[in-house]
Amino acid sequence: MTTVEVEQVEQQGMVLVSQAEEIAVRDASTFQQAGLFLRNIAGYIRKVGEVLDPIVEAAHRAHKVAVEQRKKLLEPAQTAERIVKSEMATFEQAERARVAKEQREAEVERRRLEDEERLRNATRLEAAGKIAQAEAALVAPITVPMFTPPVQAVTKAEGVSFREDWGFEIEDAALIPREYLIPDEKKIGAVVRALKTATNIPGIKIISKRIASVRA
Repeated sequence: MTTVEVEQVEQQGMVLVSQAEEIAVRDASTFQQAGLFLRNIAGYIRKVGEVLDPIVEAAHRAHKVAVEQRKKLLEPAQTAERIVKSEMATFEQAERARVAKEQREAEVERRRLEDEERLRNATRLEAAGKIAQAEAALVAPITVPMFTPPVQAVTKAEGVSFREDWGFEIEDAALIPREYLIPDEKKIGAVVRALKTATNIPGIKIISKRIASVRA
């Protein structure tokens, strides 16, 4: 189908919409006219399918082949990426644990040095006969001069960063609160279509709608 033919069919579709908006079913005669119009629409739809379906199917096949080829080419890289990412994540997590441990040890050392400094101050004051001041010095805030925690930073790699990836797994579905449960609409729909008015599912209202079916 050429571009001109496509535009012509498109115009026909626009005309159908305009004509449909003018249809008002009020009696048996207009009901029959509406039915005839629906058959014209069905004919238009069949025409579009006859012309474009082969093109769509060919494009779909080509798309499917391209997607499969892309998947095949990407799989080795994705596998390699997973392997290296896992190795780096394991190392980075160990690095974070190391830094946290060193920070805790540095904090313990800082407090030990502060306690030693307080004790020296209190000892000097006590030796000078300043008993009350010595007792206060044992609990007074103090900063250890030139104390720098010897903590090595987490190793970095250019272009690579890490984030927390939170997920979950269900241990006992029976314990999940109601607000986290999603109705199985596909299963409910199948039951309703099979049982119709005989359907009896608590919390479900059965709805029936009349839908026109057209033969071209």
